[in-house]
Amino acid sequence: EGNLLDIVKSGGLGNYLRNLHEKYGDIASFWLFGPLLAVSVSSPNTADKLSHLFDKPTDLYEPLKAFVGKSSILFTNGNEARQRRALWNQLLLELLEKWADSPKDEHIPVQQYMKAFFAKLMLSIGFGDYFKKNGKLILEFGRTLEVCWLELESRVGNYVPEEESVRHSNFVKNCNSLREHIDKALQYYEDVESSHALLEPLILSKELKKDEILDDCMTYILKTYSLSTAAAWVLYELASKSEEPVLRDRNSIDNFVNKTLCNRVVESWTARVNNHVDEDIAGNTVPKGTPIVFALNSLLENEENCEFIFGCRRSKRYCPANNFSIKTLRLLVDYVTNNFMLNLVSSDLKPQTVNSIIERSEDELWITVTTKK
Repeated sequence: EGNLLDIVKSGGLGNYLRNLHEKYGDIASFWLFGPLLAVSVSSPNTADKLSHLFDKPTDLYEPLKAFVGKSSILFTNGNEARQRRALWNQLLLELLEKWADSPKDEHIPVQQYMKAFFAKLMLSIGFGDYFKKNGKLILEFGRTLEVCWLELESRVGNYVPEEESVRHSNFVKNCNSLREHIDKALQYYEDVESSHALLEPLILSKELKKDEILDDCMTYILKTYSLSTAAAWVLYELASKSEEPVLRDRNSIDNFVNKTLCNRVVESWTARVNNHVDEDIAGNTVPKGTPIVFALNSLLENEENCEFIFGCRRSKRYCPANNFSIKTLRLLVDYVTNNFMLNLVSSDLKPQTVNSIIERSEDELWITVTTKK
């Protein structure tokens, strides 16, 4: 079992790595699963020297395989994505109109709103009219996705259930339901769609098999939760700093988003592996095939390292969706600050976080909104 029990007791790998580095410094090793040794790094200089690594250690992502599929980019290679700002604007306006119609003192559940908003956003811009023209289908998809997500969090933070169990059977059933909708959306795009979808290069790829395309689409869906959680933290921070409004200029918005993501590290770790040759890490020889984990939450406790929130741009596997995500958050801040004043329902309630797949608030984040005149 290696340090698995310690990871579970810590509340997830992110928390375990933070404790590990507090005790042993910037470079530390631990036993992942039984005899599998892993090395964790929280030094930006050391991480930068490892930017040539491309492959991901599949063992670390194994709990997600039942959802995303064995051919997912988490287990193979990434794909380039393009941006589509027009639909962001449309969906953000819909959100603003809904907020504008709400009573002045109505309590807004930020996490719930952002999950619904980004489910609609990512399905609509990702796959086009199959979802865009069917709000009821998006709602059904979002509810099923929530059930799957909670099960994934349980699997990452605890033991995976037996394949014969009812719990596993229900999880597979819900995953298959999501995959069936995505499969229909892909077929619709090929047969009917005339407008552009963000995932068109993936959907119409001639180089990938159908299962590989479907698995990559499920990975795209999985990442919706990282983005919606980041957005929830951004709105929470806006509300908590209502007496210090963010100026509507590019630098102010950029600084606010960057600082929020440094203080609220949604994805607390990432990992690479060299399957071909040994690696030298600060004078230590790390055998090939050893997972190398980058403890982002520990690294970002030092504000001087905040640039790492965007990932190492020289990395061979720099996330193609990174710019997409950051620009989406910037746009959200721009629209919201232009139209609303946000306030916390209670400034005395400090959010407690859970950290399994991502770091999110354990309880709902409540705010009130007032339309600017």
